[in-house]
Amino acid sequence: LDQDHAESYLHIGNIYKYQARLEEALTSYNRAIALNTSSGEAFANRAFIYFILKSYDKSQRDLKIAQSLGYVPDLLLLESLKNIDGNI
Repeated sequence: LDQDHAESYLHIGNIYKYQARLEEALTSYNRAIALNTSSGEAFANRAFIYFILKSYDKSQRDLKIAQSLGYVPDLLLLESLKNIDGNI
């Protein structure tokens, strides 16, 4: 049941993300991750929100977690973080 709820929070977060309701998206992704710590997609989406909020360290951390879970993140986000930090 928790996995189902995690997926729901992930989808709700995506809706908020596309509506530019970033804090609400972040809350939804946090809930999805709390319920399913192996969701690379949730970590990648949270990384995107952190990037937009200019929390680059958090974005980079979540992107690395997403990759370690086998999720292939958005290449534009990867390149953007490389340009900021130089070593992702």
